Amino acid sequence: MPIWNFCNFFILKESLAFMFEMAHLHEDSLREYDELELCYLETVNMTGKQKDFGGMDHGDDQAAVLNPGNKPLTQIVQDDSFREFEFRQYLFACQAKLLFKLNRPFEVASRGYSFIISFSKALALHENTLPFCMREVWVITGCLALINATASHYSDGIVATDIEKEFYRLQGDLYSLGRIKFMRLAYIIGYGSDIERSPANSASLSMLPWPKPAVWPLVPPDASSEVLEKEKMILQATPRVKHFGIQRKPLPLEPSVLLREANRRRASLSAGNVFEMFDGRSVFVDGSGSDVSLRMSPSPKVNVISMSRTNSSPGTFESSIDRPMRLSEIYVAAEHALQKTISDPDLWKSLSSVKEFEQKYLELSKGAADNYHHSWWKRHGVVLDGEIAAVCYKHGNYDLAAKSYEKNVRRYLMIKLATCPLA
Repeated sequence: MPIWNFCNFFILKESLAFMFEMAHLHEDSLREYDELELCYLETVNMTGKQKDFGGMDHGDDQAAVLNPGNKPLTQIVQDDSFREFEFRQYLFACQAKLLFKLNRPFEVASRGYSFIISFSKALALHENTLPFCMREVWVITGCLALINATASHYSDGIVATDIEKEFYRLQGDLYSLGRIKFMRLAYIIGYGSDIERSPANSASLSMLPWPKPAVWPLVPPDASSEVLEKEKMILQATPRVKHFGIQRKPLPLEPSVLLREANRRRASLSAGNVFEMFDGRSVFVDGSGSDVSLRMSPSPKVNVISMSRTNSSPGTFESSIDRPMRLSEIYVAAEHALQKTISDPDLWKSLSSVKEFEQKYLELSKGAADNYHHSWWKRHGVVLDGEIAAVCYKHGNYDLAAKSYEKNVRRYLMIKLATCPLA
């Protein structure tokens, strides 16, 4: 009796799906891909030998959720199956293509949001072997790709009102998810003082875990001038003016102190934590778990560890314990590591300066707010209007700030709106 393997099963199922598609039986073709996805998820989660996850090629940080031809299938074959990183995106891209042919962009958005959340958790399981902040970058590019594709295929007034409202809510959710991940990237390269410490931003970012590379990246040897610039930026960060003498404790934008977290990651090559780096099962998934460290029996001698550098691992170490990094060094190290991870020039440009960051931040915030205003979730739109107004207020655009604050008057009137010179 021949031995069953997923590759043979896939060839048969996709051939059938292709024939259905050629006959314009798109619903039947979609069903075949749905069954393939369920079967693959069962086989990939089966206990057995550790398989290569993928995601290490240049350009993998850009989500391929709408591009089934991103990589040839022959390139991602692994033994009797396919690498998870590429294959799951391939299956979703095939499903999305058929849904667009069926004129169902709402379902692409709905499935797409769920897929990004699910796949983000899979990326978290392999975070210590992937390039630095790969998870955050992939989520941002995936959200933007889905937003643009579904918006271009959607026509107002064609569907029922309930479906239309829900479509805009999903668009708002995709914008919001990308916005939160974008703020997290900005924070770890030193733009935290430029992010409004509002209740909404605090609630989102303080519950979002830090990136968890095996070891926090090293500062490049020729980056002393950049470290100095970051030091100046930290020193020049001025506290916000407290109007009318109102004292408020700043709301947090981090789940824990970045300085401590990064240095803990830097010290993870110490003798007591050596297994943590190589154990792929130690994860933190969206705040639902915690690090699991394997204990080692004490050794009378700490061996010197030497290893080659990857995007998420350290360079050659002369000893197992390094000097703690300063906050400015953490920012510079993260920025250089991110530059190696991000292959999308537009995304990297949006992180290249505070001005570019704020421009992208406003774009994502406005996109989320506008879509929420068209959905049932209008309160979410009002809150985001407040975040947009905060940026206008900071730059002295009081007329624009006042117009936005008026939508959220109870929250902002006493402290900020009163200082705007209203006509």
